[in-house]
Amino acid sequence: MNIINLTTESTKYNLVQESIEKMDSALMGCNDAPWIQLSSYQAIISEGGSFGSFAYRYANKVPVFFVTVGMAGKSVDVTFQGRNMKVMVPNDSKPSTRLEGDVNTILGNTQKTSIKSAAAPIKLEARAIMGVSTHIDTWGLYVSSCKPLQKGVNTQPMIFIWVDKIYDYVQKNHQGNSAYYNLYTCQTILLEMMHALMDINVLTSTLPSNTGSIPEWFNVLREGSVAAAASLTMMDGEWNPNDINYLAKCLSDASMPFQYRLGPCYYKAGKDAVDRAIENWIGRKYNKKLAEDLLRYAKTSFPKTSAEQLALYDEGFTGRQVSVFKYQSNLSRPNDMILYSKEALVIKVIRDYSEMHPTSKSGLIAAFPSNLNEDFEVFIDPQVTDHFTDKHDPSNTRPVYDNHDVKCTDGKLIICDYWHINSMHPFVEHARSLGFNIIDFWS
Repeated sequence: MNIINLTTESTKYNLVQESIEKMDSALMGCNDAPWIQLSSYQAIISEGGSFGSFAYRYANKVPVFFVTVGMAGKSVDVTFQGRNMKVMVPNDSKPSTRLEGDVNTILGNTQKTSIKSAAAPIKLEARAIMGVSTHIDTWGLYVSSCKPLQKGVNTQPMIFIWVDKIYDYVQKNHQGNSAYYNLYTCQTILLEMMHALMDINVLTSTLPSNTGSIPEWFNVLREGSVAAAASLTMMDGEWNPNDINYLAKCLSDASMPFQYRLGPCYYKAGKDAVDRAIENWIGRKYNKKLAEDLLRYAKTSFPKTSAEQLALYDEGFTGRQVSVFKYQSNLSRPNDMILYSKEALVIKVIRDYSEMHPTSKSGLIAAFPSNLNEDFEVFIDPQVTDHFTDKHDPSNTRPVYDNHDVKCTDGKLIICDYWHINSMHPFVEHARSLGFNIIDFWS
């Protein structure tokens, strides 16, 4: 990692070597992340040698400048990787886009950011990234670029860290314990670096043709929350778990902007969920109806936001057709609706029907006929067979899972665990005809 201390007090604000090595190791560990393999990155993945992961190699192309608040507006001549740069130190102003209002206000005042192709990139933008302080909310800044990266020219993304603010906070709240200075600074750098690694303006020359317009509130919510979560997942295995949990608690504090408070909830969902969220964001996976529902859920549920629910939202963004649905969590609370995967929805609806209308095996099979699933039978009787057979290819079978059973008056049936999205259309419409309220996110 290329950290350049532009302050006049280099010794005071420097990180210990162990912290730098931990950050490098954290970036090296990103090599198996699915988003690293996206075609968006292939144009530059070979640059910078072959040592280490792409995240590590690219991070070394992004200078991290240590600055102080008093340096705002100062122009500094810097030599970086053989290039002479004139760096203007920004001020530590807060981001202009806020997500602290109610959902209707946020949606009503949204500003559209049109992202259609690299020929029409997002305007030059400096995003203020919040640190982990509960009192000081601007510790770092990632400065993006208005042009895609082309063999290391035409662009120079960079990161600024206001080390004096972190240092002063540690002096005030941790009796000057340098371990906290190193901890806060490392997490802030990694959060900023995730913004660099997710910056589609720099890292890709093409965008999906069906992207359309993505509202600015969604840009802020997604990139902020996912960057915060990813900074924590990268720290796993390198820092003490107690330190990471402490950082997550700091990010969750009420003084933090909402998008960063949501980050620890994504972190709790696990690395796979965070990686999927990054992959969706880089691919600009967007569905207006699902995005607005995510905002409503996040705003109304926080701080009890479910990590599992957040992971399901990203499962929904992944496919061409949204494959998650909202349905009641409990028969006695029909207005309490949560997100389900397509298979989980089928099992829940059938079990609810069985509870509301106790019937025999044959009665339940008649209620949910075989033609609802184009690939497999809806049910099998475990007393008759121990597997599902593909309707189109008898050699293709699926095993039986006991936890997919449904009780009938004369025994139990096993519900199929595979439902292609094409089969969900008839199933949902059939369930609605039986009186079940299901919300889909199809356009």
